[in-house]
Amino acid sequence: MKIVCIGDSLTYGYGVPNENSWIHLASQISDNTFINSGLNGDTTSGMLFRLQEDLINLKPDKAFIMGGTNDFLMGYKLQNTIENINLIISECISNNITPYLGIQMKVDKNLAELYWSSYMNYDEVNLKIENYRNHLIKKCTNENLIYFDFYSIFESNITKKLYSDGIHPNTDGHKLMLSLINF
Repeated sequence: MKIVCIGDSLTYGYGVPNENSWIHLASQISDNTFINSGLNGDTTSGMLFRLQEDLINLKPDKAFIMGGTNDFLMGYKLQNTIENINLIISECISNNITPYLGIQMKVDKNLAELYWSSYMNYDEVNLKIENYRNHLIKKCTNENLIYFDFYSIFESNITKKLYSDGIHPNTDGHKLMLSLINF
């Protein structure tokens, strides 16, 4: 089975060697073929723009979709991100590709202020991520879609060091993400 994973740096595996990214780890323990179409710095608008070339034209059986953190870091409205993800899901379904949703983890404010920007309002970003999570869970429940809730598994392991820089998971974070993956 072919699975294309589309998203931002959380999908790409920014900050860890390729062999430690959850997608690579998943490919090692599965008979599925994984294609990583994650792009560092991407937004849901960018994902939508490149959807045909980086996902649909590859004719996968399934798609893993996760994005939104960069939207919120850039100050985009929650509603725009929701609309973009809804369109991506619809395009997958209309092309006979089974969508699987990834729900990103919160930003670790203290680390992000240290490694990225001390001027960013990470509380506002995390509120949008939480509201986005709630929307995705409701949508997946109503439409019988499968999702992987990285948000909750990172929250339930809050005492562990799972981030490299407050936004991106480290190797242990990727292993934790892998523990939820089931195609």
